[in-house]
Amino acid sequence: MSTAATAPEAPAAPPAKKGGALKMIVAMLLAAAAAGGGAYFFANQKAASAKPAVEKPADEGAAAEETSEDEASGEPAAEEGKANAPKDGSQGAAAADFFALAPQFVVNLNDPEAMRFLQVEVQIIAKKPSAMEAVKLNDPVVRNRLMLLFSSQTYHALLTREGKEKLQAEATAEINKVLKEHKKPAINGVVFTNFVMQ
Repeated sequence: MSTAATAPEAPAAPPAKKGGALKMIVAMLLAAAAAGGGAYFFANQKAASAKPAVEKPADEGAAAEETSEDEASGEPAAEEGKANAPKDGSQGAAAADFFALAPQFVVNLNDPEAMRFLQVEVQIIAKKPSAMEAVKLNDPVVRNRLMLLFSSQTYHALLTREGKEKLQAEATAEINKVLKEHKKPAINGVVFTNFVMQ
């Protein structure tokens, strides 16, 4: 009876060993797949990082060809200058720097009919860095002059484009008066980047 009890236990051992071997094979396959995937990922990363370096000389060559065509014809350079020129028609502002007088101006308009307000953001245009620095150094005086100028305007005078352009010219003149008093170079103009009346 004891031999009959041990006989069924002997065949049970081999399936346990087969299961362990199967687990080992699956683990090895997963490790190989992970290693292959990692190698593929790093190979693609290396190829992607090398790709722009290959394309860059072609872009530079194209830029060189465009430059040589520009120099030969002279027309594209003129078009580029037109694209950079200011829309208000002022000359030579393409190479100028811009500087915003902050904060924006908010003043009461000189309107006898009703209480009117003007909110305007002013940007200085200057080719010479020394003129721009002079505006920054004399900011309180410049702001005072512009505030007095803006508050002397009437609502109806500023409704038209001509009225706004006239105010731009007057603002430029006021700032240049301040710079002249301090023996500094003049600015080239001003632009209004925000203009609200109510």
